[in-house]
Amino acid sequence: MKNFQNKQPFYVISIILLCSTTLFCCDYFNIFTKLGVNTTNFNYDFLNLLVNNTIIIIIFIITYFIINDKEKNKIKNQEKYAKLLLNECYKKCIDYISMLDQECIKNNIKAKGKFNSELYKIVSIFEKAPFSNNHIIVELATNGIINHSKFLAYSEIKSCYQSYIGTAILLFNQTELFLNQKEELINKLKLQIKN
Repeated sequence: MKNFQNKQPFYVISIILLCSTTLFCCDYFNIFTKLGVNTTNFNYDFLNLLVNNTIIIIIFIITYFIINDKEKNKIKNQEKYAKLLLNECYKKCIDYISMLDQECIKNNIKAKGKFNSELYKIVSIFEKAPFSNNHIIVELATNGIINHSKFLAYSEIKSCYQSYIGTAILLFNQTELFLNQKEELINKLKLQIKN
């Protein structure tokens, strides 16, 4: 079906050109006169108008299909861009989760102490950093480029990630409490990257 739609303008244009060429050849070789048709009754102004309108219709059809193809390509590019943004976000989440396991980060968090304003700044930075393109992703979802299920998964991952980061930093010395949460989150992220 898709192949037929791609060739549809070609068929329409071919039929119009074939009819126009046939009429032109019949007129040029006086075939109508040889068949006994009285050509003095033809309205040549009408034939001129018919040819001009045919040319306009051909140009319209060609233009329509060119614009339609460009629109399809634009949508494909937007879908690729959306997938790229989502995958970049998910990879950043995994990177930031793995950063929390680094000794220098752990030591920095321990040095800040529990529940002070600098620790909340670190939590805020870690929570927001992977989602720097959130406004673009929301816009793409609003425009229908990102489907509902992918955006729902994105929102769920964002919520889980931010919950995990807050817990992991604020309760940094009790890693056994949120180890399962970390593994589930990483599995969800990897699954979304594969899709």
